[in-house]
Amino acid sequence: MERNTKIKKGDSYNICGNEYKILKVIGEGGNGRIYEVENNQTKYALKIFKEKNKEKNKEKNKEKNKEKNKENKNKKKERFKKEINFCEKNKHKNIVQIYASDEINGELCYVMPLYEMNFAELIKKGISLEKGFNYIFNICNALEFLHNKNVIHRDLKPENILVTGKELVLADLGIAHFENSNITTKQDLLANRGYSAPEQKIKGLSKEITTAVDIFSLGLIINEIFTGKKPEGSNFTLVSDVYPWLIDIDELVERCMRQNPNERPTISDILFEIKYINKKLKSESNEIKEYLEDDFDKLSSSKICNNKIKNKIIKQAVSDILIAKYFLKYKTEEELKKYNYNYNYNIHYKLNLKLRSEYTKYLLKEMCRKKFLYESNVYKNGEIYEPLNFNNNEDRIIYEKFQSFLHKNFIVDGELLKLFSSCCNYHCQEILENLDRIKTHVEELDDAPILYIVKHIINIEDINSDLQYDDEILVNWEKSVIFYDMIDSNMGLLNQPYQEYKEMDNILKKFNEKYNSIVTKKGDSFVIRFENKKSYIAFKKYALELSKPYYIFEGDVLELIRIEKEYEGIIELKPWNSFDIGNVLAKIMGFRDDY
Repeated sequence: MERNTKIKKGDSYNICGNEYKILKVIGEGGNGRIYEVENNQTKYALKIFKEKNKEKNKEKNKEKNKEKNKENKNKKKERFKKEINFCEKNKHKNIVQIYASDEINGELCYVMPLYEMNFAELIKKGISLEKGFNYIFNICNALEFLHNKNVIHRDLKPENILVTGKELVLADLGIAHFENSNITTKQDLLANRGYSAPEQKIKGLSKEITTAVDIFSLGLIINEIFTGKKPEGSNFTLVSDVYPWLIDIDELVERCMRQNPNERPTISDILFEIKYINKKLKSESNEIKEYLEDDFDKLSSSKICNNKIKNKIIKQAVSDILIAKYFLKYKTEEELKKYNYNYNYNIHYKLNLKLRSEYTKYLLKEMCRKKFLYESNVYKNGEIYEPLNFNNNEDRIIYEKFQSFLHKNFIVDGELLKLFSSCCNYHCQEILENLDRIKTHVEELDDAPILYIVKHIINIEDINSDLQYDDEILVNWEKSVIFYDMIDSNMGLLNQPYQEYKEMDNILKKFNEKYNSIVTKKGDSFVIRFENKKSYIAFKKYALELSKPYYIFEGDVLELIRIEKEYEGIIELKPWNSFDIGNVLAKIMGFRDDY
């Protein structure tokens, strides 16, 4: 065939004795174009080596650049050959399979399976927790196979991972480093910058690149699988922001993304860690599910609730109780403030007898301790308070009333009794007067959303480390069965102000990159400075042009671009607030269509 003949739809080519008919172009990368082809009514993908067209060079550098381009093309061609050779000789279910290879119009090509989509497309659709773990195993198994063969992929990203049924396949080894290969020179800059490790972005280090670059990329992809967002900047969405009980995954991702490649784990370490986290999660989930099913079967609710509703409630309750367990273990009362206490409020929860008793005891101790400390302060001034006198009939009755309340609430605690009896008569009377209020406060947690309960009991950990929580926060089945399908509980885990803060961070990041600005947060305001007048004028011109058709929007833009100070070309604007960023700047930077 004639070299460089254009490949068209409907053309047929003989590859290793089989005729493949071109159906359409389905993709194009830096070193190849991919076609959908057909042979014997079965569809395949055909990848043909093809270097991207370069811009025309200036006449004076034409010869020099021609030689350089020829050298680069030869390198790419050699890499393409090595990709074919490796995949034909090394079979693995998570590495792309090459059925046949040949030349078309003088260019190398190979035939591979036709996959449903790439992994980036699947991530956009959303991935369940269980499937997320399976996909990570697929990617890790593929990388472990490569690394054991002394192969570094060097361009690991979701677009280079293909989906086939429930399995993922690692593809595009076009810039991989194979053992004993000398194609790469130290000046080469290889890999997609969005997922590449820090050392890949430095010219002159290409020859020193190790398998640690794949680990860095893997860390980004693991985070993206669970959050749906690629980690960018320092304030990216953590896995535990979506699945709070997966805090161990955050720690693993952090290790994968360390700046120093020597501090990153190996692929074998990651595979072991992921398996451990997954097995631990399954074990915890099964234990919670079992006790929920046992608890449900004991109640009369089973007579008014079909299995479909029961299973829905149990599935959601398992996740809710895992969240509660991990919040109580890892979060502080202050950190809880960023979460929505009404999260999943269509399921109602309550405390079991043990936890109810512990919470009551905690509230009583807090009250007695405050009274005791208040009294202690007067001793500095030489004054004293008389504690309860058990020889006094009135004091003894007060003590017995308190003791009776403890008994009714299944509380046995010497420290609490000592604190109470160390207070003076009228302070003990005040405590007794507040017992009904404490009782009401505890009863509120017999019908509450899971995070509302967590918020109130979180400090019990300080006085009792023996609580397990997975079987001590119970579903209020009667209320949950009645209201489960009647309430739309589609509320986010994070509080709205926190979500807005995360979004503002992304808006400002894009703004800074485009207009060379520097943003400093001062209190509730943001100080905006431009490094030069040219950047400010470009921003001003674009913003005003965009806002011209909209009267209200234009007015807000005029406020946004108002100059506060100017020092030798550095321009500082009037401080912005969260409305300015979340609405006006968001519209300018393309984060929202409405206004």
